[in-house]
Amino acid sequence: MKSWWILLLAVLPLAACDGLFGSDDEGSDRGAVFTMNNAASANYVIVFSRDGDGKLTRMDSVATSGRGSGPHPMFTTDPLESQDALILSDDNRMLFAVDAGSNDVTSFRVSGSGSLTRVSTVSSGGQFPVSLAMRGDLLYVVNAMGGGNISGFRVGTDGTLTPLAGSSRALSGAATPGPGSIRISPNRQTVVVTEKPTNRLVLYTLGTDGVPTSGPTVVSSPGPTPFGADFDPSGRYILSIGNVGPNRAAVPDGSSAGSLAFSGSSATVISGSVPTTETAACWIQITPDGRFAYTTNTGSGSITGFSIGASGALTRLTADGMTGVTGAMTQPLDMAYADGYLYALTAGDRGIHVFQVQGDGSLTAQGSANLAGVLAPSVTGLAAF
Repeated sequence: MKSWWILLLAVLPLAACDGLFGSDDEGSDRGAVFTMNNAASANYVIVFSRDGDGKLTRMDSVATSGRGSGPHPMFTTDPLESQDALILSDDNRMLFAVDAGSNDVTSFRVSGSGSLTRVSTVSSGGQFPVSLAMRGDLLYVVNAMGGGNISGFRVGTDGTLTPLAGSSRALSGAATPGPGSIRISPNRQTVVVTEKPTNRLVLYTLGTDGVPTSGPTVVSSPGPTPFGADFDPSGRYILSIGNVGPNRAAVPDGSSAGSLAFSGSSATVISGSVPTTETAACWIQITPDGRFAYTTNTGSGSITGFSIGASGALTRLTADGMTGVTGAMTQPLDMAYADGYLYALTAGDRGIHVFQVQGDGSLTAQGSANLAGVLAPSVTGLAAF
């Protein structure tokens, strides 16, 4: 199990890597995959080109001009304890990263091949930013320390970030709120934050200008330790439920996923807590068509898939909860989806595993790259197009 999640990545040459990683002349470039080293000295985004067959080739490492958090002070796990520390805009033309060590947010322009040009590095409006969400020209960040808060930005057509006056709001009021993710509903009317240790969801209603008009409104999570979350295209909120106890130990085979619908500041549970049958479901990924959702089960070395029904109800795809397997002690963490491929970042074997998503939601393993010595103990985030 995870103590609060392992990640390992850094900036080193990939010439010795094979398997998942192809050469520059192998296949045709179809997109890119991004992660970041999150180093305390200087934060860098690591860029891989993505071939049509899913293989990755190291392209570049680009500085954010901010600083990362460095490794977790207590555990060999994800130092940010969050999902969506690195996100793409809907059109994949902009990339956004948190700089937790310098309390910044950085934006980049993204070329068609995936190369990056830094545009803005601005204050996150709080302490220790951990997760980002974007809709249209509206970007929100959640900060984890100093009581925690959310803060908004307007994104220019060139990627320039401008703080949104009046957008900062406190979280639930807990001394240690432990936010895991921040999401904006498709209609841009609601912002939702998961708080892991409090077992709460924190809601904010947005006005037409993107500024909160109400909130924080606190509602109970469908299960203990809500972590990763996202909205499906129809506006249903799907979240992973890690079920981690007060001693920070995940209940064996006790994690689940849930779905809710929001109307203003009220929440209606659709699927309360559908078991993964696995341990420590943390990160979640929804396919763009809204048919399937996947959780990484960090304590089990597996991925659990769910179908999303017309009402938003979740149904586990396999009886044993093992839609995909990364392997014992691999500790899968963040995920990203692109062109029918699901990418999973793993801490235990320092790798990136690739699965092809089939029409019925099943996953076919396409291989993995062991990046031991390449990826360092502070890396976080995964995004792809």
